[in-house]
Amino acid sequence: MGELLLCADKVATKPFKWHGVIEKIYSLEELSYLLKKNTFLIDDNLISEELCDWIEEETCNKELANKLRMCLQKDERKSVFVMVLLQEVGYLTPKERDNVLQLMREMETKPKFEVDKLKADQLLKNGKFISSIKEYKQLLASELENVNSTKIGNIWHNIGTAYARLYQFDDARENFLKAYALNANELSLEMALLTTLCEKNEKKFNELAEEYDVDIVKVNKMKRAYENYSFNNDTVNYMEKTHSLEILRKNDYRQYEKDTNEIIIELKEEYRKLCSE
Repeated sequence: MGELLLCADKVATKPFKWHGVIEKIYSLEELSYLLKKNTFLIDDNLISEELCDWIEEETCNKELANKLRMCLQKDERKSVFVMVLLQEVGYLTPKERDNVLQLMREMETKPKFEVDKLKADQLLKNGKFISSIKEYKQLLASELENVNSTKIGNIWHNIGTAYARLYQFDDARENFLKAYALNANELSLEMALLTTLCEKNEKKFNELAEEYDVDIVKVNKMKRAYENYSFNNDTVNYMEKTHSLEILRKNDYRQYEKDTNEIIIELKEEYRKLCSE
C-alpha cells in the first residue's frame, strides 16, 4: 500500500475486496485510508451488507457493523454511512474525514454522468485499465446530448491511455485519433503518433505526421521524447537482465533456466496486474 498503518483493531484473516481498488483490506484502518484515497469509487458495491458482515466477522466489531446496517435499513445517503464508519474507527484526522465527506456530499448533488466520469478516472489512475475502459464506454453509450464535444473527446483520450498502458497500441491510436477529432487537443494527436513509435513503425509515424500536417520541429521533439522514455530504468534493467541471461546460457545452463523462469514469472505477474479488473 506504500504506507505503514498502525492498526488498533483486529486484523482480518480474510481480506475484504473492494472492486476497482488493487489493495486487499485487512483492517478498519486500511479501509479508512482507502476511503480517503478512492472516494470517487465509493458506490453500492462497497456500501453493502457484505461489508457489514465482514466488519462483524473479521474485525469483531459487531457494534459498528450494526450501526452501519441501521444506515442501510434507513436508506441513508452514502456519505452518512461513511461518516459513521470513519468516526467510529477514528483513523483519519478530523480534517481528512471532513474532506472525504465534503467530496461525497458534492458527488451526491452532481449529475450521474459527472460522477461516473470521476469513477472511471479513478479506475484509470489506480491501474485498473480494463475496468476503466468498460466505465468510459458505458459513459459514451449513455445520453450525451448535453455533453460538449471536448468532454466526449477527453473520454476517448482516456480510453486510448488505458489501451496504451495495456500495450494495445492499435486500439490506443484509434481512440487518440477519435479524441483529437472532437477535442482538437494537440496532446491527443501526439499520443496517437507516439503509439506508432511504440510499435517501432516509423513509416506509420511519418504518414500520420504528414496526414495531420505536424511540423518537423514537433516531429523531432516527439522522437526525442520517445527515445528518452524508451531508456527508462525498467527498460534498462530488463536489457541488463537479458544480456546477463545470454552470458549464462553459454556458461551455466542450469542457472540460465532458473533465472529465465524467474523473469517469466515476474512478467506474468506484471501482465496479470495490468489486465485485472
